[in-house]
Amino acid sequence: MRRKILKPRSSETFSGTELRRMLGKQYRPPPGPSRGRDRVRRPAGERGSAVRHWTAEEEKLLGRRPDFEVAQLLKRTPRAVEAQRLKLGRKFGETPVRWTPEEIKLLGAEPDEEVARRLGRGLQAVITRRQLLRIAKADPERPDWSKAEDALLRQFPDAEVARRTGRSWGAVKHRRSRLGLGQLFSPHPQWNAEEEYLLGTTVDAEVARKIGRTARSVALRRRALGIPPAAGQRQPGRKWTRAELNLLGKMPDTELALRLKRTVPGVFHQRKIRGVPRFNPRRPWRKDEMKALGTASDAKMARRLGRSQSEVRSKRESIGIPAWLYRLHR
Repeated sequence: MRRKILKPRSSETFSGTELRRMLGKQYRPPPGPSRGRDRVRRPAGERGSAVRHWTAEEEKLLGRRPDFEVAQLLKRTPRAVEAQRLKLGRKFGETPVRWTPEEIKLLGAEPDEEVARRLGRGLQAVITRRQLLRIAKADPERPDWSKAEDALLRQFPDAEVARRTGRSWGAVKHRRSRLGLGQLFSPHPQWNAEEEYLLGTTVDAEVARKIGRTARSVALRRRALGIPPAAGQRQPGRKWTRAELNLLGKMPDTELALRLKRTVPGVFHQRKIRGVPRFNPRRPWRKDEMKALGTASDAKMARRLGRSQSEVRSKRESIGIPAWLYRLHR
């Protein structure tokens, strides 16, 4: 069969495809524009139509916030942000930015997302700072403070203002701070006759809610006045007497709890804090009991001595006395 002779498309050169068909594996493409290392690569994350140059304002954010937050804010890729940050020699968290009084006043006044956008901080940073200062989250449905409500801040403590306005204690505290009023009232106001009259009428938590105090302060005041608790009020644990403490470790905790009418965890905790070891049912061996070992089977000796069979066998073997059946057949 006659082989077809390839001719170049022009009178001077063959194409790469024609040369590959003619030479096979011996074909080597001619040197041309480099495809690998010599090619100029764009920075990571900046590949596309055009390279965006970094501005001075953008570089100020590097290292002050996490790379992914900066990337979202600047609409760049996290790899591009990280590459530029490392190029400038900055580390994340190296230059923390303190909160100014003007920035703190914005917390709770507007939604956290809006505060983060205005201050150029991360959303989580805004939420964390607001929660640390106990500032309530901004509620778009909550109306602004009226002049009458602001006047209450100068007349009553925060708890009473919160009860009258229907707002949270954190919101009242934040409003007082924004107006620069400070703490005008003592955190522990004096008890009046109306408040003391309510003590013991219902549980302490309900009384505390009505008068704007804590349940602990209500309970302390009620006990100081000798007023018995209301029905359904949980009683604190009674004090341990000397006779009860002497019984710790003398019997199992469950048995002692039933005897003293206390809880098992209460008995266990009292024994632990006083360093009393748990009850050990094993009593010391007497000389006559040890002499009787091996004169009968372990089961019979256990019944006779009021001990367990394993305890009798362990003691017999420890002092080298053979079993009763072995001694009988010797």
